[in-house]
Amino acid sequence: KALANYFKSCLSKINIKAYYTTINADDVIDPLIKRLPSPQFNHAILFVPLKEDTLWVDCTSNLAFGYLGTSTQNRLALVMNYNSSSLIKTPALSFEDVLESRNIKVKLNINKTLQANFTNTYRGDKYELFSYVLAELSESERSQYIRRKIVETGFQLDSYSIIASERDKPEISLKYAASSDHLLKEYGTES
Repeated sequence: KALANYFKSCLSKINIKAYYTTINADDVIDPLIKRLPSPQFNHAILFVPLKEDTLWVDCTSNLAFGYLGTSTQNRLALVMNYNSSSLIKTPALSFEDVLESRNIKVKLNINKTLQANFTNTYRGDKYELFSYVLAELSESERSQYIRRKIVETGFQLDSYSIIASERDKPEISLKYAASSDHLLKEYGTES
């Protein structure tokens, strides 16, 4: 809340209008009681109306600039403007905003082992999750998480890297190599 006020003041100094805005950032969205003035919000962001577009800024987020995460998208927010405060709905994440893609290259070795290279590109909630994994977990915790939650059953993790996109692009990639020496036996294709 303090960072939103601070950034609003900074923008004001360079003649950019920004409005302190409160929003409910819980996972569960409780219905808003519009006729009852009460503390129904738990987070503060900024609403910055521009000529061509509107910018929403979450000053406490380490995610891409201007990205409204899954906890603040598509919700009513109270935009504070002296005597003309109003409720405005934040933009919903589109299909493109939450798109995930996966590219897999598999090699069958002469010794009948499989080696696979995976490239997963995440947006939306998985972008948020892997940004957290990259920033907050130790190397050993990251490796353990990827082994338990991402690597396909029957494969062993050989190597991995998490690559954050440019600062203003809400996208992150996970590249990993995995191998298996028993998948072919399991499916009866070994001679």
